[in-house]
Amino acid sequence: MHFTLTPEQEAWRQEVRAFFQRVMTPEVKERVIRENRYDDPEIYKAIAQAGYTALSIFKEYGGMERGYTEIAIFTEEAILAGVPHGVFSIFGSTVHFAAHAIIRLGTDDQRKRFIPKILAGEMTSTQGFTEPGCGSDLAAVQTFAQPDGDDFIVNGQKIFNSAHIATHLFTLVRTDKNVPKHKGISILFIDLNSPGVTIQPVHTVAGWRKNIVMLDNVRVPKANLVGEVNHGWYSLMNVIDLERSAMHMPVTRKKALDALLDYLSEKKVSGKPALDSPLVRAKLADLYREHLVGWLLSYKVLWMQETRQNATAFASYQKVVNAEAVEHFAHQAMELVGPAALIEGKGKLGKKWSAMNGILADMYLNARVQQVGGGTVEIQRNIIAERHLGVPRGS
Repeated sequence: MHFTLTPEQEAWRQEVRAFFQRVMTPEVKERVIRENRYDDPEIYKAIAQAGYTALSIFKEYGGMERGYTEIAIFTEEAILAGVPHGVFSIFGSTVHFAAHAIIRLGTDDQRKRFIPKILAGEMTSTQGFTEPGCGSDLAAVQTFAQPDGDDFIVNGQKIFNSAHIATHLFTLVRTDKNVPKHKGISILFIDLNSPGVTIQPVHTVAGWRKNIVMLDNVRVPKANLVGEVNHGWYSLMNVIDLERSAMHMPVTRKKALDALLDYLSEKKVSGKPALDSPLVRAKLADLYREHLVGWLLSYKVLWMQETRQNATAFASYQKVVNAEAVEHFAHQAMELVGPAALIEGKGKLGKKWSAMNGILADMYLNARVQQVGGGTVEIQRNIIAERHLGVPRGS
C-alpha cells in the first residue's frame, strides 16, 4: 500500500502548478473579486489555449487521456491557485461530462462536430439536469421532447446551471411518458442560441449566478440525441463517474484552513497570541483532522476508480463527510475569527475590514449548497445503507 504519487504524477503537478501561477496573477484575482467575475471567460480561454480542455478526453480524439489521479491533481492545483468556481464548473461540465458522453455514447458525426470545438474552447456545456420540481431524483424530469420529423420539440425548464457562460445545454429530457420513469429518458445536446430558449438569472445566497433555462417549443435536431432514445438514464450513469471523488471540497477547505492558520498566527486575544489559547489550538486540530479524513476518502474513491472497482458507496461516504465538514468548518472558523469573518471581501470597505479576504463569509453562505448539489447527503446515506451495509430498500 503506497500513499505517494509516482514521479510522473509529481511532474504533472509541477507542470499544472506553474501554469496556474502564470494565469492566476494577483491582478486577475483582484479582477475576479472586484467585478464579481466568478465565471471569468478569459481564464477559461487560457485553460483551453494551453490544451487542458483535452485533459480527460481519449487520445484517439486528440485528448490527453489523463487518469483519475491526474485529473484530481489538476483540480487541486486549480483551486489552490484561485481559479473561480464558475470557470471550474463550466470546465467540468464540458470536458468531463459532455465530451465523455459524446465520445462514449455518441455517433461518429457527433464526435467530428463537437469534440474539436470543445478542445479549442469554442464550445462549452452546462448540465441541464435539475428542474424546479426535480433535483436529487433526476429520473423525475418533466421536460418533454416530442418527436417531429428530423427534430424534437422540447418544452420545460432547467434550473441551477451555468447557461449564461455556455454555448450548449447537456440535458435530460423525457421522451416517453407511458413507461416507468427510468425508462423514458433521453439525453439531448441543445444549442442555447436556439429560438425558444430563454435564460433567466437566479442568484445563490453567496451571490453566485445560476440560471433558469426556459425551453418553449425549442426545435432540436435528432442528430443531437446522445445515446439511444429512452436509454438516457443508463447512459448518464456511464459518464457521471468523474464527479464522484469530489476533490474540490477537501481542497477548498484546506485552502481556507491554511488561511485561517495564517490569520490566527497574527491575531491577539486579550493581548496574547491567539494560538496560545488551548481552545483555539484544539479547534484547529479538530478542523485539520476533519479535512484529512475527507481528503483521504476522496483519494480512496480515486484509487477505486483507477483500479476499476465499484466506488458508489465510498463516493457517498466522502460526499457526506466533506459536505458536512464544510458547514462545520465555517461555523468553527467564524467563532475563532470573530465578527470580521462575516464581512465579504468586496469593495473598499470589505477589503479594509474583512478577515481572510472574505473567504469565511463566502464559505458560510455556500455551505448548504454542498449538502444539496450532486445528490443530497440524505440520499447519500440511503446509498450507503443499501449498497454497503446491505439494508433493504424502504417501501
